[in-house]
Amino acid sequence: MKIKMKNYAKHLWLSLLLLVGATAIAVPGLNGTNSGGVAKIGETEYATLQEAIAAATAEQTITLLANIDATEQIEVGKQVTLDLNGKTIEYKSEATLTSGVIMVLRGGDLTVTDTSEGATGAIKSGTKAYAAIALTKKGETSTETAKLTVNNGTIEGYYYAIVGNGTRHGTEITINGGVIKGTADGNQGIYHPQEGTLTINGGTISGYSSAVELRSGTLNITGGTLSASCTEFNYEPNNSGTTTAGAVVAIAQHNTLKAINVSIAGATLNGAKTIAVTDAQNNNLKDITVSVADALTEKAYIPEAFKWVSDGTMSTLTPRDPVAKIDETVYYSLADAVEAAGTEATTIKMLANASSDQITIPADKNIVIDFAGYTVTPTGKWLIINKGALTLSNTAEGAGGITSTFKGLVDNYGTLTVNSGTYSTTAEIAFWNNDENSTITVNGGSVSSSANVIIAENGSAVNVAGGTITATGEESYGIYSTSSKVNVSGGKVTAATEAIHLQTSSTATISGDATVEVTGEETWGVVILSNSTLTVKDNAKITSNGFAISGNGSEGQGGTTVNIEGGTVTGGSAGIYQPQSGNLNITGGTISGETGVYVKSGELSVTGGAINGTGAKADYNFNGNGANPTGDALVIDNCSYPGGAPTASITGGYFKSDNGDPISSYATTGNTVISNFVSGGFFNSEVSEDLCSDGFVCTDNDDTTYMFAVKTKEDAGIFELIDRGNDPTTTPYTRTETVHAQQVTYIRKFSNTNLAPWYVPFDMEITEELASKFTFYRPDMVKGEVNDDGVTTSDNNYLQINEKGVGYVLKANKPYFVKAKQAGEFTFTVTDVDLEPAVTDPGVECSTTSTTFKFNGNYDFYYNTGNFLLMRNNKLQWSNNRYGVYTFRWYITTEGKDDWSKINLIITEEDSEATGIVSTNKELSGEIEGYYSPNGVKLEAPIKGLNIVKYKNGSSKKIYKK
Repeated sequence: MKIKMKNYAKHLWLSLLLLVGATAIAVPGLNGTNSGGVAKIGETEYATLQEAIAAATAEQTITLLANIDATEQIEVGKQVTLDLNGKTIEYKSEATLTSGVIMVLRGGDLTVTDTSEGATGAIKSGTKAYAAIALTKKGETSTETAKLTVNNGTIEGYYYAIVGNGTRHGTEITINGGVIKGTADGNQGIYHPQEGTLTINGGTISGYSSAVELRSGTLNITGGTLSASCTEFNYEPNNSGTTTAGAVVAIAQHNTLKAINVSIAGATLNGAKTIAVTDAQNNNLKDITVSVADALTEKAYIPEAFKWVSDGTMSTLTPRDPVAKIDETVYYSLADAVEAAGTEATTIKMLANASSDQITIPADKNIVIDFAGYTVTPTGKWLIINKGALTLSNTAEGAGGITSTFKGLVDNYGTLTVNSGTYSTTAEIAFWNNDENSTITVNGGSVSSSANVIIAENGSAVNVAGGTITATGEESYGIYSTSSKVNVSGGKVTAATEAIHLQTSSTATISGDATVEVTGEETWGVVILSNSTLTVKDNAKITSNGFAISGNGSEGQGGTTVNIEGGTVTGGSAGIYQPQSGNLNITGGTISGETGVYVKSGELSVTGGAINGTGAKADYNFNGNGANPTGDALVIDNCSYPGGAPTASITGGYFKSDNGDPISSYATTGNTVISNFVSGGFFNSEVSEDLCSDGFVCTDNDDTTYMFAVKTKEDAGIFELIDRGNDPTTTPYTRTETVHAQQVTYIRKFSNTNLAPWYVPFDMEITEELASKFTFYRPDMVKGEVNDDGVTTSDNNYLQINEKGVGYVLKANKPYFVKAKQAGEFTFTVTDVDLEPAVTDPGVECSTTSTTFKFNGNYDFYYNTGNFLLMRNNKLQWSNNRYGVYTFRWYITTEGKDDWSKINLIITEEDSEATGIVSTNKELSGEIEGYYSPNGVKLEAPIKGLNIVKYKNGSSKKIYKK
């Protein structure tokens, strides 16, 4: 509603001047007269009330004898007691009177009472006068106080029953009883804009807009009943009139900022608002003191800049410190600051600790809250409902942020970013992500809950790049995801029970330097269920006293994918426990536990990484609801779980058990032990033959930590080629397929520095080191020489060769020549090469004019110049006849039992003796000469650890005994 107000100050005027001392004339209707006498003092009657007032002395009472129809204002300038005696004074003139029917002048002291039965007397303004009684008159020069006391009777005004003036101060008004009421729409019982004192000890005071409006001065209420009939509270500015509707007592400081003092106790106040303290003029209230009975504050209205402080019976209105600001504008609640923020990015800085009701951030707002070292405490569930963009930070020292004992800090439907600060609740949930449009990003700070820290649902996203997320309850989750996306690239997620829970097609990546940790007993770092996907990589760490990563073998919980690409996964009973259907792919990282990885269902693939078993060795014992650690690095357990029998493929990786086996496979009664699945990898003890795939064996590995490797029987991966010399009993090299070798070691003895053949089945680059010890040549061409004897048959045949330098690659199965710069036994090592298949007929015929020569091996013709060799008497010979090289043939044979783990290269030169060089890595046929320690001390028998076996044929072998 709009308040209807009259301007008393602007419209006060005198309609009639009284002539003091004039002879009283009994004229009906003039100045309250009646032909039979209207008032008396003692036994003396007076024709007019004004006459009686003029004649009265202090302590005398004027008693009305008849109703008075006043046509002029009645003035009181002395101490007068007026007994209404059941009679009525009412303004009946047609002229508008903008002040009161009775005017109490300065120095005047009017007491109104009514001794009649029922106290039916009244002073009424009618409809042409603004008020029944007014205090102080315009133009008065006196500074004396104008006083009014109402003990009984009715004071009824059209706009105001009793009124003062905001430009004329110095009044005292006391209401001890009677009825004080305004009658028009928008009126007040008492309007008090002046400096003065208004005391209400009893009576009934009422108005439509308010019972009392105080704009300056002092108000004391100790009793009575005050009422305002307007049911809608509002206020609006007014420089010269009333401001408020719907409040029983309206306190509205004038823009002159005169002091206001209010005390209300023991009264009955009826209205939409009991008390309203407003800054209607927008002039920053000051010098206001209000103290009221506690019960009156329940329906009171006060500005945000104030609050009630109670001593148990009375509440005092106290100025509040602002709690937040935007730029330089302060706000007394966080909610007000949020409401004031525009659609542009806005920073709200907290200025004090505060409590707050629930706040909603609209979708079109982008708000940053800087807690600046202060704490906001919610008054109930969810401090903030975020539908826009919200960033939480704390730029000051101290634990600035949100602390709650209720469920929920932020219910997020938009974008929530945490950069710094402390956010904690002792009940249920800290942050909740609700739909595909909601994202929570934690870059720093601390977020904690005694139950669940972050819940993500319905396609939402959670990103953790820094800070800490801590769930402290006995059954609590750091991040609980349903059909959502989780990316932890930094910071720490920790819980007493379960750090990260993934279900219903959730995806999670844990990467960077992120840490995921649980601290309780029998706990879970990450639980993955129902078609969810987890990837661990980089330097991420997951640790738990129970399972670091775990699924669930119950029906419907499978279809998961776990990818371990890097990082460290450390569990108590197991690093990874997979009882459900799905894929477990390990390509990197380190996984440790009493059992490193325990698989009951699903498909396991290991191509890299390290898996460690750290527990004591224990016999297999089926656990229908978990895993009993055996101390093995990897356990495959076929136990009729709902996800079906497990499958495994091990093609790489490192497996180490402190007390058990690198890999063990078990089965419950009626099930078949899973076998035949290891085709690669390195191990600290030998892998059972039945676990190796067809065509693969566990072989020695020259590494003190991983002493065994599983490799193909036909490609053990590490070869040794040995120059065996002329040994016709060896079997020729007949391999028909290319064999890839991780390493090839070729041992050869040079008894002199003559030119020798070089023909091996692998590529080798000439390095600086090789060039410093050997010179390599390639045959370029054969040519015949005819003398001038007229005979066309070649007299001399030459093989021209070309020296090859650093960087040149000697090709497999190509004929070359080599000269050692110093005689002795040499070892040539190459890595990651192919051993080419045997050449069926390595000989290549080359013709001159009349002679055919056969050279074993393939070569190309080059017509460049270079050194050459002379072919004489079936020998290649330098032209200076210093030495020759016999024609040669090549053989490669295998040696050992049936594992094809070694290949020997035999070079046979016609009429030459065998060099006698044998393998140093593999046991050859021959009688054992003895066992030796690594430092050469002869042993009676092999000891625990590294031993050297020497054979009487001169060969030796390293063995490791557990």
